[in-house]
Amino acid sequence: MAVTKQQYDKLKSSENSWALWDNKFPTKGCICETPDRIEPDLLRPNLHIFNNSVVFLGLNRSKSLVADYQSFHFPNASSKDGILKKFIQDGGLSGLFGGFMTDLLDIKESDSSKAIKMFEDEDKKTNGNLSKKIVERLFEKISILCPPEKEISIICFGDTCFDILSKLINITKKQIKLLPNNIKEAVYVDQDLCVNIYQVWHYSNWGKYQAKLEELQNQLSYLNKIV
Repeated sequence: MAVTKQQYDKLKSSENSWALWDNKFPTKGCICETPDRIEPDLLRPNLHIFNNSVVFLGLNRSKSLVADYQSFHFPNASSKDGILKKFIQDGGLSGLFGGFMTDLLDIKESDSSKAIKMFEDEDKKTNGNLSKKIVERLFEKISILCPPEKEISIICFGDTCFDILSKLINITKKQIKLLPNNIKEAVYVDQDLCVNIYQVWHYSNWGKYQAKLEELQNQLSYLNKIV
């Protein structure tokens, strides 16, 4: 089901975005080189194609964000956001194309291990209140986005994001299933809302993920058929 203007405007912030990139992205001259153009020139004119049943979830942002819906739209080589465009948009994955994009942790840090430590230290200081706020923040976005069918799919980039989210909403190891292409799946039900949570490899193309890009492409192609 298409996203409404009201949903789009309520979710508008620098930390969120949508799985749509201009044709030149991430090369020189693309719209995303000018962050202030992303919302008015790229995303708003294509509101009708956005997908409110899919959420792409990263762990945390690695760079400063200065414009609405800038996240996941960095054209420089270090961000690797172009890989998402290649696999989702250029790959013709219509079930995932236009999905909502956001991060689990409200932390700016390029090193994920440092981001996790920052989260854990702050959560300890607040006696778990930070964990509660993170869950509330994510599900507030989902409540705005959620289609009338009350079923939504979250695709976590990387095992760390999936593991932390699972822990925050009390999903046990017994509740996690393994799907084809090494995709992990868990189902979370909150009253009348059903959330299907999947873990795919991260698209960063470095460290342990360097050899996982081909499988990530296969994972996304598989999820495109079932979400």
